[in-house]
Amino acid sequence: MQTVHRVAPYVSKGLKERIAELGSETVAGGAKQPSPREGEVLRLLSSGLSVTEIAAQLNRSVTAISRQKGDAMRKLGIGNDAELFEFLRNEGLSN
Repeated sequence: MQTVHRVAPYVSKGLKERIAELGSETVAGGAKQPSPREGEVLRLLSSGLSVTEIAAQLNRSVTAISRQKGDAMRKLGIGNDAELFEFLRNEGLSN
């Protein structure tokens, strides 16, 4: 979650390597910080809860939780669930 709180986009190891190959040390800026609700969804996902379990715990619809997860992923530059869980693991947030 450190990246979320730093307002820094998540850049996977593979993307960092590709950027290094191109000789650039910067990543395109303009990434937005996930909202507090999106951050909470990421935190709960990292604790091992499913989207359905998070929805029940937060008294929100599964659709709302899925949307918040997707919006957070987009803001962090994460393209799929595998990258999301890699991000959570790298940030020390997953079990």
